[in-house]
Amino acid sequence: MKKILVIVLAVILTLTLSLAGVTLADNGWKSHYLTMTDYCVCGEGNNPCCCCGPSSGVSIGWYYKTRDPAQYGCNYPNLPSTQSKMYDALYDYMDTSPIFRCYTDPFYYGYGFLEMTRRAGYYNFSFVAKGQYSGNVIWGGKVASEDFWTIKNAIDNGWPVALVGNFKDVYEISGDETGTWPCTVGHYIAIRGYKYYDGGSYTSNRSIFCTDSYSHSDMLELDWDVVVQKTLGLQFYIIKDEIRENFEWGNNGDSLSTSGGNVAWTVSTGGSSYAQIDAYIIHNGTRSGRFYRDGSNFVQAYYSEYQPIWRGFWLKKDLNAVFYTRTGDGAHSILVRVLNSASGGKLQYYYNGAWKDTGCSITDTNWHFIEFRVIDWWAYGHDYSIYVDNNWVKSGVHMYAETAYNGITAYYSDSGTGSFWIDDIP
Repeated sequence: MKKILVIVLAVILTLTLSLAGVTLADNGWKSHYLTMTDYCVCGEGNNPCCCCGPSSGVSIGWYYKTRDPAQYGCNYPNLPSTQSKMYDALYDYMDTSPIFRCYTDPFYYGYGFLEMTRRAGYYNFSFVAKGQYSGNVIWGGKVASEDFWTIKNAIDNGWPVALVGNFKDVYEISGDETGTWPCTVGHYIAIRGYKYYDGGSYTSNRSIFCTDSYSHSDMLELDWDVVVQKTLGLQFYIIKDEIRENFEWGNNGDSLSTSGGNVAWTVSTGGSSYAQIDAYIIHNGTRSGRFYRDGSNFVQAYYSEYQPIWRGFWLKKDLNAVFYTRTGDGAHSILVRVLNSASGGKLQYYYNGAWKDTGCSITDTNWHFIEFRVIDWWAYGHDYSIYVDNNWVKSGVHMYAETAYNGITAYYSDSGTGSFWIDDIP
C-alpha cells in the first residue's frame, strides 16, 4: 500500500509541478540512482570505523558510472567496478588521509569522492557543501531558505545532491515522531527531485522529494520550510561533473577579459604583459589561458569567488616564470606561489609576513594539477591543505591575514620574465 501511495504521489507531483510552471527534475536519476545494498553498517567493506558508511557518496558514484551515455553523451566507466569497491575506495581515502581519519560527513565525502575520481583518471569533478564548523569538523549545518534554489539548480543541471542529516532530523521533518526509520546512528537521504508551489509567497509551500539511502525503498516528501525551521543537523553536498573554465570560448590572442566562458574575468596588465587565450599550449581541448609578464609589468586575471571549500586548476609554466594565485574573503587569504626553476621551482605559501616552503618543487615544464583542499575559512586555524597531482604536499597551511582580494580568485605574476598557463578549472 505504501509503495502504491508513493507512485500515486509521484504522478500527482509531476502533474502539479507542470501546472505550477516548475518541472520535477529527472535528469537520469530514475530508479537506478539509489540501488546499492546496505553498506551503511559498521564493519562493512574495509570500514574500520564504527560509523555509517559513505552510502550517499557511493550512490552518486554509481549514478555517474552508469549514467546513460546515449542521453548525456558521456559516462565514467573507469570508476570502481562495483558498489562495494566504490565504497571501499571512498573509505580507504577517508581512513588513510592525515586529515580526515574516518569522519563520515558530507564535507569529507566530497573530498573522498574527488580522490576516488582522481584515481580513476577523472579531474573534472568538484563539489560544494553546506554545513557548519566546530573545531576542525564541519557538522550541524542548518540549511536556509535560499539553499532551495541552489539545490533546485543543481538538480536541473543533472548534478547529484546528497541531503545529509541524522536520525532525529529525519523523523522530525517527516512528522514521524515514532522514529520508524531503520538507521539508528546516522541517516543519509539523497534528493531525487523537488517540487515548488509559488502560492504568492517566496518562502512558503516548498518541498523536496527524497529517497532513503539506507533501505533504498521509501520515498519521503519533506516540506522545505519545516526542514529550515526544525532541523539543526541537516547538510547537503553537490557533486558536479563540469569544467568551470576551459578557455574554449575564445580565439588565439583574445584577452581573457572577453569572458566568453562560465566565469567573468577581470584583467590587469601593463606594458607588453598580457593574459589571453592561447591555442598552442593546452591541457585538454584546443585552448588554454596564457599569462605573460614582460619583466617589468604586472599581469593578473581574476574572477568572483567567495570562501570556496575546495579549489583546483591545471598549471604549466616555463622555466623562468613565477606563478602566484590568491583567494580571499576580506579577512584572510590563500596566497601561494611557484618560483622559477633557477630558484628551485619551490612551491610556497605566504603567512605571517613571510614565504614558507612546503617541501615541494615544480622544476619541469609539464602540466600539474594543483589543489587546495579542506579550506577552513571559519575555525581558529584558518588553514587548508595543498595537493599536487593528487599527492598530498602539506596540511595545516595557514592563511594570510589581509583584507585584500575579498571575494575573488586571482592568477598573476609580479616578478621575472616568462609565461604560465592555466586550464581546466573545475
